[in-house]
Amino acid sequence: MRKIAVDANLLVRNAARRLILGTAELTGCGVIVPETADLMSRQVYRKVRGSGARAQVMHEMIKEGKDIHSEEGAERLKNRLDLQEADFARWLDTEPERNDGVLERGPRTEQTKRTAAALLAAGVVEDAEDTRFGTGEDPQVLAEALEAGAQWIASDNLKTIVVGAMERWFDKEQVMGRYMHVPRPFILQADEAVGQLLKEHDPQRMADPWQA
Repeated sequence: MRKIAVDANLLVRNAARRLILGTAELTGCGVIVPETADLMSRQVYRKVRGSGARAQVMHEMIKEGKDIHSEEGAERLKNRLDLQEADFARWLDTEPERNDGVLERGPRTEQTKRTAAALLAAGVVEDAEDTRFGTGEDPQVLAEALEAGAQWIASDNLKTIVVGAMERWFDKEQVMGRYMHVPRPFILQADEAVGQLLKEHDPQRMADPWQA
C-alpha cells in the first residue's frame, strides 16, 4: 500500500486535512501521522481555530442582540474552543485505532532520531532558532514519516526546507539502497499531494482529466 504522511500545519487545517484524507481513502492510500506532527498539532490547534470560533460566536451574539464584548461572549468563545480542541484530540487518539481507518502512527524511535540528526547534518533544514527535540521539529517529522514507510509527506511549511540539500541527501541514501520506496520529490504541498494520489490511482484518467 502507498502511504502519505501529513505534517502538523495541514492536520490543524480542517478543510485541507479532510481533502487529503478523503483522497487517500478514495485511492486506497494509507495516511501516516508522525508522532511529532501529532504533538505539535495538538499544541497549536486552539490558536489556529481561534479566529474562526470567534467569528462564529460574534455572529451568534449579534443575532441575539447581545454585547459581543461581554463576559458571556468570552465564556462562549472559551467553551467553543474547548469543545473543538477536545474533538480534535479525540480524533487523533481514536482514528488510528479503527480497523477501517486510513490513519496510522509514525512513532518516534531511536532510528528516527538518528535519521533526523542525519537530515540536520546534511543541511536539509535551516532553522537555527528551532531547537525542539534536539534537532528541531521539521527533521523529526520528516524522519518519522520516512521510517514509517511514507512515499510522500504533505506539508505547506516549506520555508525551512532546503530542497536541493534534501535531493542530494536522497541521492546518497538511495545509492546505498536506503529509502528506495520514495519516488521523489518527497515533500508535496497539499494540492500536489491530492494530484499525486489521484495520478497514482488512475494514471490514464489523470493524463486527460476532461475525458468522459
